[in-house]
Amino acid sequence: MKTIRSIYSSFCLILIGHFVTAQVVGTITDESGQPLSFANVYLEDALQGTSANIEGYYEFYLKPGTYDLHFQYLGYSTVIRTVKVVDSLVRLDVALTPEQLELAELEVSADREDPAYAIIRKAMERRQAILDRMSPYTCSVYVKGSIRLKDAPEQIMGQEVGNMGGVLDSNRQGIIYLSETVSSYHYRGKDDFKEIIHSSIVSGRDQGVSFNRAGYTDFNVYDKTIKLDRDIVTPIAPNAMAYYRYEYLGTVYQDAVELHKIKVIPRRAELPASFGVIYIIEGEWVVSELELGLTGKSVNNEIYDTMHIRQQYLYIDSLESWHRSSQLISFGLKFFGFRAQGEFVNIYSQYRDLEEAFAQKDREVVVVDSTAIRKDSAFWERTRPIPLLEEEKRDYQEKDSLRQIWESKEFLDSVDAVNNKFKPIDLLAGYDYERSYRKETWSVLSPLESVQYNTVQGLNLGLDARYTSYTNRGRYFLAGVKGEYGVADRKFYPTLDIRHQKDRKSYRLWAIRAGREIRQFNRAEPVTEWLNTSNSVLAKRNVWRVYEADFAEIRYFRILKAGLNMSVRLQWEDARARVNRASWSLRNTDRPWAENIPSHELFSTAQMPSEYVERQTTLAELEFAWRPGERYERLPDRIRYLGTKAPTIRLRIRQSLKLRSEDSQLSQLELSISDRLDFGAAGYSRWFVRAGDFFGETDAPFQHYRHWFGNENTFHLKHGISEFYALPFYEYSTTEAYVDAHWQHRFEGFLLDRLPLMRKLKWTSGFGTSLLYSAEHGYYQELNLGLQNIGWGIFRIFQVDIVGSVDEEGWRGVDLRIGVEDVF
Repeated sequence: MKTIRSIYSSFCLILIGHFVTAQVVGTITDESGQPLSFANVYLEDALQGTSANIEGYYEFYLKPGTYDLHFQYLGYSTVIRTVKVVDSLVRLDVALTPEQLELAELEVSADREDPAYAIIRKAMERRQAILDRMSPYTCSVYVKGSIRLKDAPEQIMGQEVGNMGGVLDSNRQGIIYLSETVSSYHYRGKDDFKEIIHSSIVSGRDQGVSFNRAGYTDFNVYDKTIKLDRDIVTPIAPNAMAYYRYEYLGTVYQDAVELHKIKVIPRRAELPASFGVIYIIEGEWVVSELELGLTGKSVNNEIYDTMHIRQQYLYIDSLESWHRSSQLISFGLKFFGFRAQGEFVNIYSQYRDLEEAFAQKDREVVVVDSTAIRKDSAFWERTRPIPLLEEEKRDYQEKDSLRQIWESKEFLDSVDAVNNKFKPIDLLAGYDYERSYRKETWSVLSPLESVQYNTVQGLNLGLDARYTSYTNRGRYFLAGVKGEYGVADRKFYPTLDIRHQKDRKSYRLWAIRAGREIRQFNRAEPVTEWLNTSNSVLAKRNVWRVYEADFAEIRYFRILKAGLNMSVRLQWEDARARVNRASWSLRNTDRPWAENIPSHELFSTAQMPSEYVERQTTLAELEFAWRPGERYERLPDRIRYLGTKAPTIRLRIRQSLKLRSEDSQLSQLELSISDRLDFGAAGYSRWFVRAGDFFGETDAPFQHYRHWFGNENTFHLKHGISEFYALPFYEYSTTEAYVDAHWQHRFEGFLLDRLPLMRKLKWTSGFGTSLLYSAEHGYYQELNLGLQNIGWGIFRIFQVDIVGSVDEEGWRGVDLRIGVEDVF
């Protein structure tokens, strides 16, 4: 912290210099007087620069002296103006003229390659060397983000949108996000940086920390890909020729520097490639400017209309390398009748050698100074390099007033009075009664979630009610009660659920559950209640296997340090075997029900021996999860953990406690490791390996066996990398040594984008394999080949797979699986 404070003090000294500076202001336009939005203004040495706002207006703070200011805009000739700054306001308006392109004299022939290709190849050859020279460094970054609603519907799914608390005007337009940050950015290499946010302001929030991050918008054309919803291949990546066509537009001279203007064109609209122009310097073969566009098709996200990235690169003498001086990301969004437009502008300045305190790799990638959100309007007036629009000034002022209203007890009570009124739709969707000022909510969940049908209970009617309280500091308390009644077995199943989270730094969580419930033998629940209900009602298929349990358990979770989590659980359970009691179904009424008997050699097809189920057991479990090198953000009120590129390692120890003479004593030790591997435009792979063994007495209840996440249903809910697609639920359950391994690859359009019909459908492809071996049952393996991203609009949640399986006895057959992603 001492180091951070010293950096912050140094940064303040830089800002103090603004008290003894004068302003250079003006408007940057084209020849006809039209403003050039976000045009760049910078000094000769590139250590200081700014950008005009959307109206072309700029402000530049300079100490007394004489300066050469460079005015630059993509597609226009750079203008240099000498200005003398004394101690008063200097007005300097500049009109830029379109660049004068000179076309190379080419020999015209049918088979002649466009000269752009030769230029691009030279840029590709230099790409890695330039990228290597870019690190390490430290710079100052100003980021301004704004998102405006251009149109909003009156209703969504029958619910009134209103004016969104005063955000929308009479034209149903308004600013929904406006924020600025000033930070120091310390860069050591790709995915190895640290950002110190010194100042942050969010319109409408007095305690707000901005989403603006220099590190998370670090889009570098010299990287092979830009990571968005999918990896977008950059125009000078080694494999770019497979994704782009290039067109030579001409040569322009800027400050006696020869620049080649190249148009980049995706070979197909659905490829992960951009369109636009880049400027490459003759002889140096470096990119000096670019403007690249992306569509929803190329990003593979229906929400995006378009996205544009505009960057300016400058040579920094002190670092002897090329760096960005500015970046503009603009985008259009459309979803559920909303249309929005956003801009995020980054201004980079004060490039210097990497400060010594940050020379070593640090997992803390973002730190927000404790005083960052306390800066007043006067500070921002003299600090921000991009002048605010009048609309933005009003937004800060109006939302500051609105915030005080929004946070008042009178306003919150009035909103609650409207929202808490019971409506007929609440009978289906559930009902919430809120006391917003006290941060309390009483909820009754949708009855549809608790109305189920199964062979053991028949029609199962339930009600789930909860009380929740929370604070802005991350504490929350939840108390819930749930009651279910089985019509066929005439039993009541009550449960109590209490949770208490202490903070949002270590995320300490205590949870207590107790009651009676119907449980699947596999506590990972491979069959959801709604899937079992639909199979039972519509097809007379009983697909889950369950028992009844009275239980009480307590669980504690916390993050010990970045990358290391701990979970402890103690559970008491009194289990009882159950048999089918219901007989009704809509279809296949003559088909006999499958009995509630797991498909394991312990059980015959006619009975479930009670000695393998009916036990009182006490189980203790300890689990550690280690994510080496996990990165995190340190915010004033919480820590955000961001994951890691290293594999995740989990160690779990389970011990049944012998509290009575008839109790079995069984120990289980299990180790797993998983990871994701990115292959750029070729997609990504996920893999998972797990191994374990049991020790002590093996006379354990069946529910304590190691069960696998299998699947016996054509339709199923996707649950992640560790599932099998066609393995019977309990056939390979074991209390002996075991290992299972899974690997899945998703091509993300890498293959199917080459087929016209598939490009239109936007389906993607993938394949994978899973392997299981246990000392008790031998080995089992399956291979799957499938299509993903099936659906419509933004609801592309379906996956279809053909699965082949084999075991020690030979080929088991081929199955069709239709999966639904768990996105709700």
